[in-house]
Amino acid sequence: MKIYELVEVTYRMPIGGARLRLRDNDGRRLTVKVKALRSDRVIWDSLYNGILHSVIAGGARTNSKLHLDMHVPHPRPDAED
Repeated sequence: MKIYELVEVTYRMPIGGARLRLRDNDGRRLTVKVKALRSDRVIWDSLYNGILHSVIAGGARTNSKLHLDMHVPHPRPDAED
């Protein structure tokens, strides 16, 4: 999984705990429980930074829960000249 080349990141809260669904630019998909990721600070920090980069710089598709619950900022629209 190329965490700095994600094209889709969504956050869900089904019964059993929060989950992230990730898809990278090569089509690899991963669904993982957030609790499992947060148990390892290094893994969590790396993934969160990859998500931020993918959303802000790469324009990854997201859902509103990702922005609300994980505090991921929305990408800023390009400034017009």
